[in-house]
Amino acid sequence: NGQIGGRSGVEPVDPKVMDVLLVLVSRSGELVSRELLLDSVWPDRVVTDDVLSRCIYQLRRHFVAASGDPDARRLIETLPRDAA
Repeated sequence: NGQIGGRSGVEPVDPKVMDVLLVLVSRSGELVSRELLLDSVWPDRVVTDDVLSRCIYQLRRHFVAASGDPDARRLIETLPRDAA
């Protein structure tokens, strides 16, 4: 398991949630598609968009809890499907 740390403490992060974060960090500043995330974190497996949405939700929660800053949820921006 990974961890996210900040001013307010350390948050333990589930392995797949951390895998999503690592893919996002490796492509910082780029638009990362759902397909790329799903293929990178769950190769050769069929996973619904809901699983990925839940991981993003959990990451945002961890950022806020670790930093103590409600605006930390904005570290991950989600665009509508038609914007990509």
